[in-house]
Amino acid sequence: MKKLLTIIALAISAMTVMAEEFKLNKLTFKTFSNTEVELSKVHKSIKNICIPPTVTYKGITYNVTSIATCAFENTKLYNNPSNWDNGALYVDDCLIRVTSDFSGHYAIRENTRIIGDQAFVGCSALTSVTIPESVTHIGWLAFGDCQSLTSIIIPNGVKRMYYHTFDGCTALASVTLPQSVTSIGSSTFSGCSSLTSITIPNSVTSIEDYAFSGCKNLTSITIPESVTSIGEFAFSGCEALTKLNYNGMQAQWEQIEKDGYWMEGSSIELIHCLDVMIAKEEVFIIVETMPEFPGGQQAMMKFLAENVQYPANAMEKGGRVVCQFVVEKDGHIGDIQVVRTSGDASLDKEAVRVIGTMPKWKPGTQRGKPVRVIFTIPINFRLSDEPKESAKP
Repeated sequence: MKKLLTIIALAISAMTVMAEEFKLNKLTFKTFSNTEVELSKVHKSIKNICIPPTVTYKGITYNVTSIATCAFENTKLYNNPSNWDNGALYVDDCLIRVTSDFSGHYAIRENTRIIGDQAFVGCSALTSVTIPESVTHIGWLAFGDCQSLTSIIIPNGVKRMYYHTFDGCTALASVTLPQSVTSIGSSTFSGCSSLTSITIPNSVTSIEDYAFSGCKNLTSITIPESVTSIGEFAFSGCEALTKLNYNGMQAQWEQIEKDGYWMEGSSIELIHCLDVMIAKEEVFIIVETMPEFPGGQQAMMKFLAENVQYPANAMEKGGRVVCQFVVEKDGHIGDIQVVRTSGDASLDKEAVRVIGTMPKWKPGTQRGKPVRVIFTIPINFRLSDEPKESAKP
């Protein structure tokens, strides 16, 4: 009898934790423990919402601790969130999103732990924001296109700057990063054209693709010796950045994993290490062994013929574009420029594009060592039965 009662008790206990959905005021909740529920779905007709911290169902009070994926799909909520707490939605101490027309200063509620993806995206009139020390996570595009935001202080505890966090913040001139940050994500500060200087804390180990691309007024930046990788186009378009400071020795700098295009389109000429100033390496025009496209000249002509996409708006035109580029020491192509235009911008642009898609070349050598070499090729655009491109060194 005792054994039977034990089996019944276990069965009842199991029943109490089975997931169950219920509706309250156009909100659907799902239980996932005896004390917690998640918001699983919002009715599509709802325009305003205030999610309570607790809900009661069948005499049991549950804590609302999470929001299910796509809970707000197909709703009008984000277009008219007038009943949110100060224009924001908080669940389980997480800021999910604020209204796009919010202006002035915004103070995020104390104890908030997470600033959700796209939380302030498009808040073009937002001028400043106070982030409490409780925040540990800032989502992707959280402050994207906040074009009036002038300064930001990231609190201690935030470990990673996620993708596009401040992308398009054209007025952002001051950024303070804490020692807790370990990674600056892809395009984190892309397009921050008012940013003039930034100090990267020595906790950071990676600077990802396009992290500072388009920061055209950035004149000073210091990279700590803790950094082990710099991604593609990380500093592209940094027109005012001529010198980059590195808090380590030249030998350490050379050990950093750097994408071949990490400073493409920037003005960086000097890398200032603690022991030496590294100048941008000499570029040769003629060397003992010239660079070569994989398979030789005929293979290059075939590649161009097969990969050029004739611009639709130039179908009735033709032209010859002469491009110059650098074959780097590892064989990749960089610093592509039009040295003689066809007279049509779309043709010039296509010539640059297709050259940029070339595979790595066999690099040129001087005295047995690979060196950077300038290479020039013409690309002929014409509509005929013949190949549209021809090229020669």
